[in-house]
Amino acid sequence: MKERKPIYKVMAKRYQKASKKERSKLLDEFVDITAMNKSYAATLLKEARYHVKEYERFNNRQSFEKRKKETNRGT
Repeated sequence: MKERKPIYKVMAKRYQKASKKERSKLLDEFVDITAMNKSYAATLLKEARYHVKEYERFNNRQSFEKRKKETNRGT
């Protein structure tokens, strides 16, 4: 999954700005690379901004909790 994340981010930006014909080609390319189901891949690429924000929010929360524990250990 770690390999898919950079591809996913780049393809999502291109997919959202593309015309309908270009989206079809990009979707086929993305499915070939990731081996995902085509309808699932299309949904991911359409809604990428929401998924990326959720992922970043989750990571920020984890890093905040980790930093909080580290500072509490020092005192």
